[in-house]
Amino acid sequence: RFATPKWLSCWLEFPFRVKNNQTGEYVEEATAHAMDYCARGPINQCGSFVGSAMIRVAAVKAMKAGTPTIYGMKPSSVLTVASLIVNISAGVTMPFVGALVDHTDHRKIMGTVSAFIMTVAVAVQIAINEDTWLAVWIFEIIGGYFLIMHQVCTMAYLPDLTHETPEMGHYTARFMIDQYFVQACFTLIIILVSTYWDHKDNGILASTIATARLSAGMATGIGCVLFTYAWTFLFRKRPKLREIPEGSNIFTTGFQRIAVTTKHVFSKYRALRWFLVALLFSPEAGAGVVLSIAVTFLTFYVKMTVTEIAVVSIIMLFCNLPGALISKFMCRKVNPLNSFRCAEMCYAMVNALIAGTVSGPEKKGLVYLYAAMAGLAFGWMFSSQR
Repeated sequence: RFATPKWLSCWLEFPFRVKNNQTGEYVEEATAHAMDYCARGPINQCGSFVGSAMIRVAAVKAMKAGTPTIYGMKPSSVLTVASLIVNISAGVTMPFVGALVDHTDHRKIMGTVSAFIMTVAVAVQIAINEDTWLAVWIFEIIGGYFLIMHQVCTMAYLPDLTHETPEMGHYTARFMIDQYFVQACFTLIIILVSTYWDHKDNGILASTIATARLSAGMATGIGCVLFTYAWTFLFRKRPKLREIPEGSNIFTTGFQRIAVTTKHVFSKYRALRWFLVALLFSPEAGAGVVLSIAVTFLTFYVKMTVTEIAVVSIIMLFCNLPGALISKFMCRKVNPLNSFRCAEMCYAMVNALIAGTVSGPEKKGLVYLYAAMAGLAFGWMFSSQR
C-alpha cells in the first residue's frame, strides 16, 4: 500500500471520510469503502442509459432487417438475456472467486483488477452506435460479471471494520447514502445536459445514443479517480483468512463449503433457512435483472424517453437517502433481520402496485410516485441487508 500524498488527502479524500461512531476517529478503510461505493454508483446508473440506447438500436436494426429478432433475440429481450448470462456465469464461478478471497492473500489484487476491468468495460460503451451496439452489449456482460466479482472482494473487507452490529449499521448506511447522493448528482447532470443536447433535434434514437455516451464517459472518469485512489492508497493487503482444508483444493473448496454450510443451515437453523430463501426473492439475487427489466418495461411498454427514465431514476435515488436513514433507525430498534423483512415487504408491495395499475403510456404519471416508494424500499433494504 502506497502512502497517501497529503495534497490528495486534503481535497479528494476529505468528502468521503468516515469516522467511528464511538471514538470519533477517522477510519481509513471505511473511507475506502465510501469511495468505492461512490465509484460504483454512476457505473450502475450508466447501465440504464446505455441499456435504453441498446434496446432502441436493436429495435431499429431488427426493423430495418424486416425481422422480429436480432441475433436470435427480440430487441425487448436484449438486456434480460445479458443479465441472464451474467448471473449464470456468476453463480457458477463465484464460489471459486470466494475461495480465492478467503484462502489466498490476493484479495486486494482481485479488487483492484475487477475495478479496472469494470471501468474499461464502461469506457468501451462510449463508442455505442448502430454499428457497435453488439460489441457494447458484450462489454456490458463483461462489466456486469466483474461488478459482482468486485462486490465479493469489497464485502470481504467489511467485517474488519467492526464486530458491533450498531456500528456496522452506521457504516453501511453511510456508504449507501454516499453512493446514492453521488449517483443522484450524476443522474441530475445527465438530465440537465441531455435536455439541451444538440442531437435531440435529430430524433429520439440519436438523443438516446448521445445521452448514453455522455453517461459512459462521466462514469468512466469518476471510476478512474475514485477506484484508483481507494485501491492504491486506502485498502490494505490482507493475509489469507484460512488454510485450504485437507483433501480440498482451491478449485473445489468453495463449492464444498457452500454444500456443507447449506446442509448445516437447513437442518439446524430454521430462521436462517427462511432468511436465505427470502434472499432468493430480493433484487440482489440477480444483479442487474431489476434494472434490465425496469429499463425494458419503461422503454417499450410505458413509452418513456431516456430523459423521462432518468427522472424516474433520480426520484428513486433521492428517496434512497431517507430509506438508508430508516434502515439505520430500524436496525437499532428491531435488529437488522426484522428491518430487512419490513423493507422486503414494502418492496413487494410497490411491485404489486406497479403490476396492477401501470397499464400503459396513459398511466405514465403513476411511475414517478412508485419510483419514490421503491427508492425508500431500496435504501432501507440494501442498508439492512449489509
